[in-house]
Amino acid sequence: CGPIYTIDQVYADPQVMHLGIAQPVKTKSKSTLRMARQPVSLSRTPSRLAAPPPELGEHTDAIFKEFGFSAKQIAALRKANAV
Repeated sequence: CGPIYTIDQVYADPQVMHLGIAQPVKTKSKSTLRMARQPVSLSRTPSRLAAPPPELGEHTDAIFKEFGFSAKQIAALRKANAV
């Protein structure tokens, strides 16, 4: 058994810091997030997270379109603050 941590406590844990599990990632809005790196480390081909996670709502319109919503319907949802 071990301690039950919040996300911030996980990244502040000495063992997590020692293992280098947290990797800083720049977002499109230029802020920096700490994210868990890939679970497997290879000495000759080290991995890095190549892309930041999407911004909140970044793909909303594309998802609505994929489900058959028209641009007019999406605009109406935005106008109603439903999205």
